[in-house]
Amino acid sequence: MASPDFDRDQHPEPGGRHNGRYMANLIFKCPQTGMNVQHWLDESGPSDRDGLYETVVCKACSRLHFIHRSSGKLLGQPDE
Repeated sequence: MASPDFDRDQHPEPGGRHNGRYMANLIFKCPQTGMNVQHWLDESGPSDRDGLYETVVCKACSRLHFIHRSSGKLLGQPDE
């Protein structure tokens, strides 16, 4: 019996690693629409990036938002 034909590059490796890069799943609330938005952040890179904000194109409103890499909070979002 022949093995199924599939693209091996699309099958994630065990441990959440894919193509040698680690990704973090993040869910934030869009300030424009109020919808919960899922985004993936690349975790590869120096550890000093933990205190930085990253620009994210929002899938709900198509605008740019700034997300804190370690906490996942939006820039200007009050602590709850």
